[in-house]
Amino acid sequence: MSEDFMACRFAERIAGKWRYVAILRRWFKWNGADWCEDTTREIDALAVALTRAAIYWPEADDLSPNEKRWICSNRTAGAVRALAASDRRISATPEDLGFATPPRGMRGTKWRRQRIAEPK
Repeated sequence: MSEDFMACRFAERIAGKWRYVAILRRWFKWNGADWCEDTTREIDALAVALTRAAIYWPEADDLSPNEKRWICSNRTAGAVRALAASDRRISATPEDLGFATPPRGMRGTKWRRQRIAEPK
């Protein structure tokens, strides 16, 4: 079972409510009315939960104890999260989430909201 396989499963699970904006290096969650920055590392907890559950999937039946330990590692959870961030269902631009584009050189400042963009 590869990190890529688990990342695809992870992306399927979170695609409706989560987006990753690469230029900001931030995860955002849809709360029903707005996109909110993940300031509590909830996305990390979701990735860890997925890797822990993965050892019980049918695809993991033939894995050795060492392979199962590798799947449950923090390193694997981080890789799954990072790979999922580039999935087209997850990856977004600031404009996709309703942020105005900042002037050049203003990266890292708070951007004003133009509109609320609901998840697709």
